[in-house]
Amino acid sequence: LDQPLSTDPEGQPLELFQTGIHHFSFWVDDIEALVARARAGGFELLFEPAVGDTLAYGEPPGGKVMSTFLRDPDGNYVQLDQRLP
Repeated sequence: LDQPLSTDPEGQPLELFQTGIHHFSFWVDDIEALVARARAGGFELLFEPAVGDTLAYGEPPGGKVMSTFLRDPDGNYVQLDQRLP
């Protein structure tokens, strides 16, 4: 279950007993190095890493997180997040 706090929900609810996930997410220490490795490995970068507020992660505002989404060669979405000082 996921709903961004900045947009209204859309789409249809999942069917009973429907299986699957919409993406994998990983906290990382060096997002830029991992993006370079992912590109070299055939991942599609959906958008360049960008900095957002920790409020979007359900945490107190004011912290910074760099985030990006990739799509792997099998079509799976992968989110990478790095906490910034």
